[in-house]
Amino acid sequence: MMKTSTANSSIPNRTRTNIGVEFSSELIWKNWEVGGDYPKKLVVKNTSTDVLEIKHDLPKSKYFLMGNSQSVKLSPGVSASFEIRFRPDESKDYHDIVKIIVSKRGEINTRISALLPRAFADLPSEVILGFCPTMETTKKVFEMKNTGEIPFEFHWTVKEPFNFTPSSGKLQVGEKIDIEIAFTPTEASVFISSAVCKLSSNDTYTLQLNGVGKITHINANETKITFGKSPIGNVTKREVILKNTSLVPASLSISKVEKDFIEEVFIFEPTIATILPGETLNLKISYSPKTLNTFDCDNFDIKTPGGNTIRINCSGIGIGPEIIASPSCINFGDVNEGKQIQKIITLENRSSIGAYYNIKSDKEGIFSVEKTSDIIPANQTRKITISFNARKPINYYKRLFILVKNQGVIYVDLIGTGFSSTVKPPSLTMKHVLFYRARILNGQQGYSPSDIEHFLTLDDSQLRKLEGEEKTNAQTLLDSLQKVKILENNTIDIYSNFNKEYFTIFNTTPLSINCRSLSFGSISRFTLAEYKTVTISNNTNGRITCDVVIPKLTNGKPCPFNVFPESIDIKPMSNFSFKIGFKPENDNQFYANEIEFICYFKTDSSLKLNNEYTSIPPWVLPLKVFGNTFTNTAALTPKYSLEPTNTVTFPSCLVGDETYKSLTIYNESDIPMPFEFILDAGVKNIIDCHPNNGIISEKSFEIILFKFSPNECKTYTENIKCILNESSTHSITLQIFGIGFLPTLKFENDNIYFKPTHVGTSSIKETTISNPSRIPVSFELDVPKEFSSVFNIDPMKGILRANESKTIQWIFTPQSKNVYTIKVPCNINSTSNNVPIHDRSYLSIVGEGTSGGISVEPTTLDFGTILIKESETKQIYIFNSSYSAIPYVLVIKEYIGDSCINNSKKLYSPEAKGFVPPRSRKVVDVIYKPTDRKIDKFAIYVNTSCINNDNTLQQLETMPKCEIVGIGSFPTIGITDIRCDGYTKMDLWDNFSVNSVNNELRKLVDNAETLERTLDFNEIVKTMNLHKFNMGASAIKSKDAIVYVTIENLGKVNAQFSLSLPFDAMVNVENWAQDQVPKSDEEQKQLEIYLNNLFEIIPNEATLLPGESKVFAFIYRHKIVDRHSVPVLLNIKDGTNLALELFGETITPTEKHLQYPALHNLETQEIGSLEFPIQYCKLFNPTDFDIDVIIDDSPLKQLAKENYDFEILILENKKFTVPEHSYYLLKLIFRPIEVKDYEVELPIHIVDNGTILLTYFMTLTGKGVETVNLRTIENDENNGELSSIIKIPSNQVPRKQSLIVPNQLVLFSMEVIDFDVCPSLSINRRMLTITNLSETDFITFKWKLNTEKEFKIEILPEEGILKPKETKSLKVSMFTGSIPQILLDVIECEITNESKKERKERRKKKYENTLLHYSKEEIDDNASISSLVTINNYIDNTNDFDQHKNTKRRESVISKSTNSRTIALMEATYSTAIPRYLPSSKTIKKVNPLERPTSAKDDKFGTKPIPPQKYFITLHARIIPLENFKYNSQTRKEWDEQFVLIDNNQSSLSEEQQLSIRPITPRVDKQFISNILTDILQEIVNDKEVTFKATQIEEDNDCFYCEFADTPRSSRPSTAATVSTLIMTPTSPSSPTNNSNNSSSIGGKGILDFQEIESTTPLSLTRKIKEKNKLLNQMKVQQLLEWVLDETLYKITLEIIANNNNNHSLFFVKKFR
Repeated sequence: MMKTSTANSSIPNRTRTNIGVEFSSELIWKNWEVGGDYPKKLVVKNTSTDVLEIKHDLPKSKYFLMGNSQSVKLSPGVSASFEIRFRPDESKDYHDIVKIIVSKRGEINTRISALLPRAFADLPSEVILGFCPTMETTKKVFEMKNTGEIPFEFHWTVKEPFNFTPSSGKLQVGEKIDIEIAFTPTEASVFISSAVCKLSSNDTYTLQLNGVGKITHINANETKITFGKSPIGNVTKREVILKNTSLVPASLSISKVEKDFIEEVFIFEPTIATILPGETLNLKISYSPKTLNTFDCDNFDIKTPGGNTIRINCSGIGIGPEIIASPSCINFGDVNEGKQIQKIITLENRSSIGAYYNIKSDKEGIFSVEKTSDIIPANQTRKITISFNARKPINYYKRLFILVKNQGVIYVDLIGTGFSSTVKPPSLTMKHVLFYRARILNGQQGYSPSDIEHFLTLDDSQLRKLEGEEKTNAQTLLDSLQKVKILENNTIDIYSNFNKEYFTIFNTTPLSINCRSLSFGSISRFTLAEYKTVTISNNTNGRITCDVVIPKLTNGKPCPFNVFPESIDIKPMSNFSFKIGFKPENDNQFYANEIEFICYFKTDSSLKLNNEYTSIPPWVLPLKVFGNTFTNTAALTPKYSLEPTNTVTFPSCLVGDETYKSLTIYNESDIPMPFEFILDAGVKNIIDCHPNNGIISEKSFEIILFKFSPNECKTYTENIKCILNESSTHSITLQIFGIGFLPTLKFENDNIYFKPTHVGTSSIKETTISNPSRIPVSFELDVPKEFSSVFNIDPMKGILRANESKTIQWIFTPQSKNVYTIKVPCNINSTSNNVPIHDRSYLSIVGEGTSGGISVEPTTLDFGTILIKESETKQIYIFNSSYSAIPYVLVIKEYIGDSCINNSKKLYSPEAKGFVPPRSRKVVDVIYKPTDRKIDKFAIYVNTSCINNDNTLQQLETMPKCEIVGIGSFPTIGITDIRCDGYTKMDLWDNFSVNSVNNELRKLVDNAETLERTLDFNEIVKTMNLHKFNMGASAIKSKDAIVYVTIENLGKVNAQFSLSLPFDAMVNVENWAQDQVPKSDEEQKQLEIYLNNLFEIIPNEATLLPGESKVFAFIYRHKIVDRHSVPVLLNIKDGTNLALELFGETITPTEKHLQYPALHNLETQEIGSLEFPIQYCKLFNPTDFDIDVIIDDSPLKQLAKENYDFEILILENKKFTVPEHSYYLLKLIFRPIEVKDYEVELPIHIVDNGTILLTYFMTLTGKGVETVNLRTIENDENNGELSSIIKIPSNQVPRKQSLIVPNQLVLFSMEVIDFDVCPSLSINRRMLTITNLSETDFITFKWKLNTEKEFKIEILPEEGILKPKETKSLKVSMFTGSIPQILLDVIECEITNESKKERKERRKKKYENTLLHYSKEEIDDNASISSLVTINNYIDNTNDFDQHKNTKRRESVISKSTNSRTIALMEATYSTAIPRYLPSSKTIKKVNPLERPTSAKDDKFGTKPIPPQKYFITLHARIIPLENFKYNSQTRKEWDEQFVLIDNNQSSLSEEQQLSIRPITPRVDKQFISNILTDILQEIVNDKEVTFKATQIEEDNDCFYCEFADTPRSSRPSTAATVSTLIMTPTSPSSPTNNSNNSSSIGGKGILDFQEIESTTPLSLTRKIKEKNKLLNQMKVQQLLEWVLDETLYKITLEIIANNNNNHSLFFVKKFR
């Protein structure tokens, strides 16, 4: 049966039930025997709060016995026990149930069992192995314990990939065992299995196994490890970081890929490791180069059992020391026979490691060396002394070889000439030697000097007579001599590899010696050794003299070796044997010497031996001789060491070439140590060494150079013996390894297939070519000429070093629609010049050319405006309609004017090159990053014809392109409007330097001006120019001066800016005041300004969208009498910075003060003019009393004196009075006589009863020019490119008001009325509208006009009443008079809130009535929501007037009807038709108070009068003489088109007659005029031009008619009025249709009231009239209607006037336009 892993327990399980009792749910009997009696108690406990009655049923089995069932009552918390006795009669398991009944609640069951002894195993039910690496074994151990009552045997059964160890066994009772689970997943998957354990008792247990196989993955931070050049013998280390990115541990092993026998130079540590998940391993790689100048390259695979492999490529070059010998040639010159001369050579070690060297020469030869072996430390030098012993009067030459460990062979040429008193041979020079070596290079070493001399003396005819071999030899010799003649000195050397010359020194001479060394062995000094012979052969055509040179001393004693004879002549082509004897003088000693045989030609004295072409230096044939006087050399145990140890591994070598390796033998004993290498004859052809024998001095070393010359492509392994101390007992066996290679290459794929490629485009395929050998190989790919334009290879040729790979790029550019199949040969060559070996292999190339099309979308792209130095990304799409991938290159051109530039840094694409898949599209990002403020224009051409960009502009225009426009800009703001009570806009424009501020703000941003925010505020301001913001002057405790300035974002990017005062950063005033004690009066004043909050800007920062504007309030409080100023920093993020200076003045109530411009620029005047205009300069009196002023004109007189006593500047009013709170205009006439600048400082005295109280100085400047432009010309940049980037505000003061200020009652259509250039004696008109801003109050206006001027101004009507939200038109007429002047005047309009005035009167009456009658009613002084606004609310809720009007909420029906009633009642208040005795509550509606008086100062009882508000309108005009205007080229056309002559019957016109045309006379019938106007409108509607214009309108509209009001026409409307206002100005729907008070206005029914029409017409007609409204809203139609009506009405009026006047006076009236 199946059991769980947990054994049954004999302890009763207590169970609490919901019926209020607790009992044992199970009773188990164990360890019983048959026939026994075993009692147990069943305990039941009352856990409820009631008394329970319980009883039990008897068990059904007879083996379980209980007493009789009786009821038992249990109080709360009391228990009762029932005894159960078990009496078995056989050996088996017993089971039964005891039922316990709880009265009125239910029943419960207790299981009773008697079990036989059995086996139980305690083990876990589940083992989770988690994530485990694939192909690896993960082990986990769990414990299995016998918790049963009997021993058992077990056996586990489990399926792969799980395995148990041990899988079977036996456990005694209480014994436990560890079971090991081995999990080896073969794939990345989840493995769930059940392991079954079967016990010997037939019980079975299951164990759930859960494991997840995960593939390991490791990566390396780099896979190509380059060690560079590393010294031989040193160890260079690098580290590679391996990271395990998988979720399981990664076991790894490292193995070398190449299996050839190459000495290991790269060592990895460790080679086996395990990396935990997410961790890293620092893998150390050591490089120990073994061979000189050899490129080592090996590949290593880092593998995990799961299959993850990383290939590491290691490369490096072994270098040795670098010893330079200087000089390379020593010429001892001529030395007397028997004399000795010494010279020094320098050996310089230029490397960073120590260098061992051996000089291969005897210490006692002709050229003797002081010290032949030594070590030169890194970067040091050694001086070597070389002695020359001239033993005979002959020439001497020897090439002295110096063998350097791990470097090779270097040499020094030694030359000397011996002479005697009788014999003096020609001196031998290095030039002779070089030319001789050049002849050897050409194979002419066998010719004697006489032969060469003979051939040189032959002329051409003699040469032609020669025959056979003689002729051939002569020609060859002459050719070689001709080559030698052109060689320069010190440039000839037959060997570039001196290692090779070191081994072939005996083969380069025409002489030979039969052996290189002789050994006499061991002999006694008392015994004469047997002579040995050595034979020298003369292989030349001349007689040779051979002189023997034997060292005179050996270790300070006579040399034991002798040669017979010491000199002999050897005939041509013969030989001679010399006898060599050995007679030592000392015992127990090794002897070794070098005998030199000096051979030279025995020449005739008649020959020119000093000829470099015939001279032959002597040959030196060295012979080493050895011997010793030891009786038993085997007894001498050598002490030595080898480097490298016992193994010589040659660098890889080309078959037929040679490589070299040095071996160093160190003699560590105190006696010399002979050595000799034994090489077999067969081995010697492959492996050789030099020197192969010799003797090493005590505590010294010998460098042996081995040569490897393979003749087959295979691995060579040889054992060479080296005998030491001339005893075979002491021998060394060296293992020699070398590999011969042939040049070969391996291609990744011999067949290269290109995908279909569009004709004219290119496809690229990359293959890898590798050099599997260990020698460098050169390759060259040769594409057939006919396919050279179709297939291109990069690189075409190159060199692959040992085991190196290179990527070859194949470029397929089909020229036509065709299939191309070619075979490309690859020529493989060795890089050795000594052994050129060639091979060839072929590669098959297949490609297909296809045709298709490519296009780009969109063709135009606009980036819009981008902040400078920020970037914007947009996409273009390249479409490929062909069946082949097409490569493309984006060619970006930037157009600057008419030229274009390449590689613009402003526009680029990260995907400028790439491929477009077939029948697909490619999304390409284009990034625009402007660098300056301008409009940038680009063109992106998609070049698919070639990969490079070398195309002409004409060729590019044939390609698909996308034209791109982008604008670079930085945030630009400007002041567009300004307003302050009591000042005209023109005055504020000048006081706040608006033009200079705007010009400065739109300048290009200089990076130097972008100041760091960490600088101090004052430091920043000091570096900038301050722009003056004059807040004016007023008496102390006057109302605050508040100037509202509209700042607009003029650019097309967001503008974030702030206005900072120097004390904005101060938080704690007290602490700041304590810490910053004022150090000067200026600091004291600044602190005073801060503490009293004299200046404030609300708000002080803003972020504006393009085109958005915001109103800022600049506040100056008159609290302290003084002149105050404070700097303000205007900081624009990513834009320019500007410094402003706010200044204002507070005066005492009794102080007299004038406001005036410190610098006034007079209008430029034309020299030579007959009439100069009057110019005006404004003085303002801000005080409460009149000021008498006297101007000192002495500077004007001085100016006249300086200009030929001519009055340049005339001041007409030198003494005057400036009224309180008013302006006064100085009249100035500027009359320049030269083209130059004039300047004068004018004193202005404030006087009181003749006493000067105060003096101001005003500077007047002016300029004389030859020609004056009558009209102001804006800057050129307005019409340039800049106007497309930013909005450029005009330098002229804006005529219209774009902002309203708090508590503003009315709005004028123009604040500056500019009449432009006007002729004298003319009438000029403008239309002006006035709008009541209040929604509830009635407003009255009244104009105050000054009639004491040279010009006359009339405004009709001069006064009137405005209903709430009503707009009225005013006619402004100006009679210019006869005096030329530049008019600059201010007219004042008083505005009174009559509704507020009435409310105050009622409040006053109520106050008076309260003295007699008590009234609960309270009349509040309510104001319009739109007119009474606090500064903060105004700033927060209003940007400009239009926005303020359009953001009004929609009124409800109740509110609308209530307001209508209120307006009607308020109108009745001012109407005589309504009785005045009605109660106030009947006529004025109570509304929620907006301005509630809080104190007597606020006029709670209405006792204070309401002063009218003053509004100022500036008039500007340039009045010039009539004739000048008429004939000036700038105004002639205007004269002809806009002015007409008027005749009047009076000789002198009255003021009213001068300013206006007389009204229509009563004799004219009104119906007559009505009929004429009806006909005019009929003709206008039917006119062809009107019909044509109507066809250009989007909707078809019909015209309609309207009756004009019976309103007398006082004068003609002005052209300056807004056309839409003239035609359709809406009126209040509740206002009366006829008003007697407004009978003289231009309003009434003369204005088309569409709302009134709509209310009196049917619905269909109303809809039709609304549609007609769209037609009249068209500007062109309005202009046409205005012009026709204007001209017609004007001519009719002229005819009427002409018929009623007989006498005529002349003046001019400007036509309507």
